[in-house]
Amino acid sequence: LLDRLRLSRPDTPVLLVTEPGDVDARVLGLERGADDALASDFAPSQLMARAGALTRRAARTPRPPELLACDGCELDLSAHVARRGPSQVQLTAREVGLLRWLATHRERAVSRAELLEHVWGLSPKMETRTVDVAVAALRKKIERDPKAPRLVVSLRGAGYKWGG
Repeated sequence: LLDRLRLSRPDTPVLLVTEPGDVDARVLGLERGADDALASDFAPSQLMARAGALTRRAARTPRPPELLACDGCELDLSAHVARRGPSQVQLTAREVGLLRWLATHRERAVSRAELLEHVWGLSPKMETRTVDVAVAALRKKIERDPKAPRLVVSLRGAGYKWGG
């Protein structure tokens, strides 16, 4: 559930509540993207204070762009749609997550390991071609020429970068 939430609404603050003795569940939840974790034997004032802290932090966090345009392609991330001229294609939640992460971190190269961890919710230590395959499929949808990409650019030895 947390993985799907992070893909569709990455900025939503998440406070995880677990059984009192289940430290492993709290640790796992934090590793998978929860912002805070609390045992269910909490005092109501503690819950209110933690929820307030999460809300304040979320309000200060810059929102990722939801509308992107580059090289004649318009991307509406909230609607999961890419338009190029009269053509329109649907984007998957994973493709939107990938675009959102790249655009939000446009000032630098993003490694495959970082994408695996933050977009797929997988261990960054995994050896897999998952990211490359997903980028190739995405390029077919959004690039004018997928063999010469201008939106999702490969940086040899570093990963990918938003080219827009």
